[in-house]
Amino acid sequence: HKLASYDLVVTTYETLASDFRNSDSTGALGPSKKAGVKKAKVTPAAGGEDEYDGEPKKKAYKIKTTFPAAHVINWFRVVMDESHKSKGISTTTDSLKQLFSRRRWCVTGTPAANQVSDFAGQFSALHVTQLSDPKTWQALMDEGKKRRNRLGYDDNSYLRPNVEIGIVMSIFRRLMVRHTKTMTYNLDGVNLLVLPPKREVVQWIKMTSKEEGMYRQ
Repeated sequence: HKLASYDLVVTTYETLASDFRNSDSTGALGPSKKAGVKKAKVTPAAGGEDEYDGEPKKKAYKIKTTFPAAHVINWFRVVMDESHKSKGISTTTDSLKQLFSRRRWCVTGTPAANQVSDFAGQFSALHVTQLSDPKTWQALMDEGKKRRNRLGYDDNSYLRPNVEIGIVMSIFRRLMVRHTKTMTYNLDGVNLLVLPPKREVVQWIKMTSKEEGMYRQ
């Protein structure tokens, strides 16, 4: 309740994943045990209602019922900065997917680190189920490779339309907003993003002969 009272809550992917990893399938923290009974030896009492009746007494296991705080709140909006950290199938991706919110944003400057299947984790966090499987993205790229292999390679290969990239761009046009440094507000023409001027400094490094030999290899 205390966490839900704040207007803005900032956390890390590592914290979310850790809380989610240490919970069972229902979200309850602690080992996944089924509630059960345990036989216990009881010494016969001298009398009264607790008098030993010859049957072993039973007691229930204590089950932790504390839930990961972030996963029991219905958030107004979840903003996942540096969302490329959510890749494919992982605990981080699962923990993001289980957050309750109808408004979900992924914010990143590098949506794919190494391959297009990196998109799957982010779409999973956004609840776009059709694009949440890395195999879907990999199959799309594999089809493109097969087509290019059939057509062969020559000096004009780069002129051929890349169907797969076209499909990817079509998806992103509907799901992504891209901001550039040249964009302005429509009403007053002020730039959306104002950055300080870039300053470049060249720093020469003196390498040892061993370092230079390794560098030139």
